[in-house]
Amino acid sequence: PIYYYWMIDDIRLVEKPRNDLAILSPRLGYITEVNFDDKFGKYYYIPKQQVSQITFDAVVQNKGTVNQPNVKTNFTVTGPTPYNQDSPVLPLLAVDSFALQSNTASPYMPSQFGAHTVLMTVSSDSVDVDPDPFRPNNNTYTTDFEISDSIFGTARPGVSTAVIGTQSQWSVGGQTVTFADGIALGNLIELSQADTITSVSIGLSVISRPDGAVRISIRDTAGDMDIVILETDFYSITLQDSLNNFATILIPDIHPLTGFPQDRILPAGWYYVVVEMYSSGNTFNVALRDDGSVPQSAFMSMMFLPGQGWFTNGTAHHIWANFGKRRNVGIQEIPNVQVTLNPNPANESVQFGLIAEKASTFNVVITNISGQVVKAMTFNSTNRITETINVSDLSAGVYFVQVKSDDNSMTRKLVISR
Repeated sequence: PIYYYWMIDDIRLVEKPRNDLAILSPRLGYITEVNFDDKFGKYYYIPKQQVSQITFDAVVQNKGTVNQPNVKTNFTVTGPTPYNQDSPVLPLLAVDSFALQSNTASPYMPSQFGAHTVLMTVSSDSVDVDPDPFRPNNNTYTTDFEISDSIFGTARPGVSTAVIGTQSQWSVGGQTVTFADGIALGNLIELSQADTITSVSIGLSVISRPDGAVRISIRDTAGDMDIVILETDFYSITLQDSLNNFATILIPDIHPLTGFPQDRILPAGWYYVVVEMYSSGNTFNVALRDDGSVPQSAFMSMMFLPGQGWFTNGTAHHIWANFGKRRNVGIQEIPNVQVTLNPNPANESVQFGLIAEKASTFNVVITNISGQVVKAMTFNSTNRITETINVSDLSAGVYFVQVKSDDNSMTRKLVISR
């Protein structure tokens, strides 16, 4: 028999505070979140044409011993389109009463493309005084998203909490399973209007090797995900893909096997973007990064194990769908340009990478969340940039990297963490 027991070293009794409000984290299962219309997923990248309004929800709790008659949550957005709005005021009874506060009366919609950071802060007439110095402040919650003109996906490009691919080992049904060739990962996208999918980008882990292969498919959400709407031929990971930890695979308008046209215009609806991975018998490993920083509903991501079928995952694979460009609102992103920041979050330095279809002059400006320029540089007549930027002199926090060329601009978020 197996016996379990507990050993207790120290016990510390702390008086329950009189005034103690908290915003409850989604990592604990609460629906503190950003809502894109009535979409199911907690997206990071979302195309502007696929959302009409954004609302915020905060689950707040009175953990103190006295009633709080005037509780409100402030929602502040920093980024290209700022926003500041309080929720309606409501009372919360003492000792663990809950409420949901939101900005549904004054929804938000960014007019500009780029990365945005959301800060939720709960407050009341009283001031929180927690007698426990070891208990963290829980009056705030921070998250982020990016309004794009073409990119759609849940994963944050600079965040990786796991690696899934050929030769990965996971516990499935209580048994350790080593993933084989043919493992597939899929992310859900929800289109509110028809659009043309042009390519799919994937975030590769550092264990991925050149000559590993992937195949992309767009699948219907009905049934067992066996209805393939669009697919690519096998794509071999290049040395540059491996070095960049990133690859973009074009969706052809001619089916690679049948030679017949395939319509890349996806009607409004739900689809899975699926990446199959093959290592030629464990010779050329392929694996994708996985973002578990923001909990997703179970069916937002899926994982296929050969011989076993599909499993829900509840995280965000590094898979992004790229759609036809839109040029009718806000700042125009630079066409046919790929920008990378690695690592992100950064500590002492960050490598800025840019690959463009044609040579141009690129102005790169880094600003803090107040809009102050902290670094600026210019690259003349080039279509490829690899530049190591020293950020050791910058304080920890969120910054925005804006790349300008001609009349176009694109913005990426950079996090400095120490």
